[in-house]
Amino acid sequence: MNSGSGMRKTKKSKLDTIFVMMVFMLFICCLLLVTLAFAKVYKNSSERINDRFENGTAVSFVLRNLQSFDKENSIAVKEMEGESVLCLYETIDGSEYVTYIYHKDGMLCELFADTEFPFISGNGEVMLPCESFDISIEGGTVSFTLSSGGKTTSQRYFLRSNAERTV
Repeated sequence: MNSGSGMRKTKKSKLDTIFVMMVFMLFICCLLLVTLAFAKVYKNSSERINDRFENGTAVSFVLRNLQSFDKENSIAVKEMEGESVLCLYETIDGSEYVTYIYHKDGMLCELFADTEFPFISGNGEVMLPCESFDISIEGGTVSFTLSSGGKTTSQRYFLRSNAERTV
């Protein structure tokens, strides 16, 4: 009888081992599925945050420049190379300079130049990704629409001074 009970213990012990291994494998599979689900949520969240950051930064960049140049006869909007261009004028040591802010090839660009030199959009510095940028000025109000990071934002800036420059 001894040999029969020893064989039952061995079979039972093998079944116990297999059961424990199956439960452990099920636990590992569940853990992997949860990890993959959280990775997908994290990726989607980080993409949305990145898109909002790009759009918010581009809007802040334009608004900051408008605020900086909100003084008499220093802001204009011109149509150049088929695009709306924000022109910000300033005088430094008796010479007049202009900062152009415009859209080119999916980017928001900035070009600082002497007013004597012609505007060439390829000479500008790339600032931020931007799908589109349209700007206009009328009656002391600058209105612009900017698309960046898949989000479109429209803003108005009311000039405190008589900053609009007649072109």
